Amino acid sequence: MSKRRPLQPRPAGTDFPKYSITTAAEMVGIHPQQLRRYEQAGMVVPQRTEGNTRRYSDDDIARLERIRALAETGANQSSIEQIMQLQDALAQMEHQVQVLMAQQAEAQAELQQLRRIVLLLLQSNSPS
Repeated sequence: MSKRRPLQPRPAGTDFPKYSITTAAEMVGIHPQQLRRYEQAGMVVPQRTEGNTRRYSDDDIARLERIRALAETGANQSSIEQIMQLQDALAQMEHQVQVLMAQQAEAQAELQQLRRIVLLLLQSNSPS
């Protein structure tokens, strides 16, 4: 069973849910029933309105286009699921690397600052 993301008010962006299942299916070039199967398999998780209507974002459309492209290569649904999981894990790891690199840059800047302070303290305490 798929996880449902409740529809929450947010500013417009690539993750803003705005397309119905019919519109999303037309945009991607697949049948709405296939979209439902992808959702059931957990490959895409549209948000839901209070009335439980699916709403797809631009991010969802991009994901569905990647899924469709994989299907067009002849990959079966199980293979597509595995590929998408691996791509998701890779994207998450790449994000973590970016965060760690930013933290490392901050730590290096702090270390340089501390070295300057220590040098100044040593110079001020040394006999002239």
